[in-house]
Amino acid sequence: FDINTYNYRNDIPYTIIPTLYRPMAVDPVHLSEVRKNENLKEDDFVVSYVGATQAWQSAEELIRVIGLIGSKYSKAKFLLLTNGEFEELEQLDKDIRDRIIKKTVPHKEMPYYLAMTNVGIVIRDDNMVNRVAAPTKIAEYITNGVAILYKGHIGVIDDLKKVDPALEVINIDDDKNWLEMMGTVKKKTVSKSVLDYFDMSHRQADDYEIYGSADGKEKIRMLGCIFYKISVFVDKCIGKYLSSITRGTGKFWGGGQNPTSRKYLYR
Repeated sequence: FDINTYNYRNDIPYTIIPTLYRPMAVDPVHLSEVRKNENLKEDDFVVSYVGATQAWQSAEELIRVIGLIGSKYSKAKFLLLTNGEFEELEQLDKDIRDRIIKKTVPHKEMPYYLAMTNVGIVIRDDNMVNRVAAPTKIAEYITNGVAILYKGHIGVIDDLKKVDPALEVINIDDDKNWLEMMGTVKKKTVSKSVLDYFDMSHRQADDYEIYGSADGKEKIRMLGCIFYKISVFVDKCIGKYLSSITRGTGKFWGGGQNPTSRKYLYR
């Protein structure tokens, strides 16, 4: 449908590259320290949300889902790993709020919190943007052996179901007994096919294979796309570097603000 609607040709090879991610190794000793600091036991059932609190993250629905889980599973604990605020938390019963840990975590520590997590939550609206989306949090969850509870039609999950049909993904919209299904979730070893799906070297091999099978005209178009992606990547890197050396100094772009003329993306 999308190919026909947007005038793409369906007689040529193509690939869609998701948000790439490679899981980091977890030191068992440090994991024990983190678990102790957060007062979490190895057999605790932990549900996590990783991400921001912008409108498209559907904060109100996220908190509603947490409330349902907390009511169903009296011993479930929750990690909200974010630098944003959730005013909606006040709507929850005190018993559930007391089981929630909300904090900002450095990226290098994220694997340890995911290692303690059984289920990761992703809530999105069902629209065209999300049908072609590949949220980073999904890559983080899945490559760290975390099951996914999600809402909305998220494109990358449809892909992953084909890559590994055994993945533990629970859809709030389609799985009417999703609350009961959560009680059977277990940490799993991540399959090589899933790791390859998010791995740069594997995705590059896909690109080379497709490039080799294209005709002359299509190769020129593909090269143009590749050079464009490289230029965007370099542009972002330059913006990030310049922003890092001028942030807060009052020089260049007014106290370290991002330049609007070049539209650098620095987050």
